[in-house]
Amino acid sequence: MLKNKRRKLECEINRLLIFDNCDGRYSVYTSRGYCLLADTCLEFAKNFARNFTRYIAYPLSENSKKYLSQYIKLTDKTVLAIGKHAMRYALHTDVCAYYKDMEDFFSDWCSIGYSRTEARKLMHGGHGEFMKLPDGLGYILFVI
Repeated sequence: MLKNKRRKLECEINRLLIFDNCDGRYSVYTSRGYCLLADTCLEFAKNFARNFTRYIAYPLSENSKKYLSQYIKLTDKTVLAIGKHAMRYALHTDVCAYYKDMEDFFSDWCSIGYSRTEARKLMHGGHGEFMKLPDGLGYILFVI
């Protein structure tokens, strides 16, 4: 736990707090005061915080990884973006549909009776169940 020692907040990265211990060493804490890394250099503390995703993203389910790998190359950036989106909207990280682009999305939803306008409203007016993937990789639908 974060004790009342004399420390100076250096920065915040991925909801983690990096404190200067006032002796050239740095420590990384959660927002609730739990120490994750103690007495290290600033650069290592910053890299640790950048790569630590436990509190900012849900892990992508194995079934979703297999499913999406059929269509796109899954990078760490993509997996992290999906996990962040799922955490933001309190969704499970199970993906049930992949769409290459909006035309692919429209063809799927219009074939079951939606107009293009209604389908577009589904995509943009929902509660996070649809997500546009980074780097133009397409769109996904989460299991609700």
